[in-house]
Amino acid sequence: MKRVSTIGLDREAYFSEHWHTREQEKVFSNNWSFAGILGDVRNNGDYICTNVGRNPLFVIRDEHGVLRAFHNICRHRGTVMLRGKGNIANGIQCGYHCWRYELNGELRSIPQQTKQFSLVDKSKLSLHPATIEVFRGMIFIHPHPTEAPDFDQWLGQFEEHLGPYDLTELEEVHSIRHPLKANWKLFIENHIESYHLWYAHKNSILGLNHEDQVNYYYNGHWSFFQPTLVPGKMAEFEKYIPSQIIAASEKWYGSGDHLLYPNLGVVSGAKFIAILRAIPLTPTTSEIEIRVFGKPLGIDEADPGVYYEAAGSSEEFSVNMEDIDLCELVQEGMLSEYGGVGALARDYEQSIKHFHEKYLSEMSS
Repeated sequence: MKRVSTIGLDREAYFSEHWHTREQEKVFSNNWSFAGILGDVRNNGDYICTNVGRNPLFVIRDEHGVLRAFHNICRHRGTVMLRGKGNIANGIQCGYHCWRYELNGELRSIPQQTKQFSLVDKSKLSLHPATIEVFRGMIFIHPHPTEAPDFDQWLGQFEEHLGPYDLTELEEVHSIRHPLKANWKLFIENHIESYHLWYAHKNSILGLNHEDQVNYYYNGHWSFFQPTLVPGKMAEFEKYIPSQIIAASEKWYGSGDHLLYPNLGVVSGAKFIAILRAIPLTPTTSEIEIRVFGKPLGIDEADPGVYYEAAGSSEEFSVNMEDIDLCELVQEGMLSEYGGVGALARDYEQSIKHFHEKYLSEMSS
């Protein structure tokens, strides 16, 4: 097989089962992961499920309103109990043998306990807890109950760079899940590099000043901001977002883009904040979850935005599909023995270098 010189990650990192299995343990299981928002678990008994590495977990609001996280595994035979999201105010029940748990994780009942499990101490078979933290309405979990990294230290400078956006004050105005025929890392690499903005999105994100950008690197995370071309005028694509203006001032009218390592993108503008989660499924397939938050316009309320205008702009919001198409093309190239990264732009792709360094440091630990 021909070996082509490449920088950063070996191309096998994008299609190898070995890399995929190892990163579930070394990367995802050792970092905080986004699980959902407070609005997903608003009522007692509401729950949401997610996977962190090889760990199926769920977040639930108990009967006292306390937010908790547990491993989604029955203590009897290890069965995954819950799927998706919903409400189970009457308790958590495993569908295999109907073992039931309280919303605080304690084992409530075992069918036929007197005859079949007379020596079992239910107090020792509570659900395994996970660690949970909340930041501005975003829920983060870690599979380890006592050894999770300090959340504030892990978050680092994100609060400073995010700006005045808080999901507890906003409503979800759009959500979608896109299948991606590519490794999750390719979506993240696309998200964090700005070199392609001039070309791949030349008609879809008009009104942003790509040259006047700033980048910040911290704890494996990345934050980026680019202002608008014309002060007071929003980027042209924001007219497709059904929301009032939520930015505290025109200072935030540009585009704020962030990566919370390893796989959560956050994007903000004058009228929205969006969460983009790259969920690995197999070495070569992923799912991209996109949730957009703002303040919906009233029935008779006019759009208050003033937008940048230029000839040739897209007639719909097409950025996400443009990025997905590009990632799938890169994935196809990586499968070739001639694939790989030959060079990175000095300024506009250095974020990929930082991402690779963080990823490789964890994979080799």
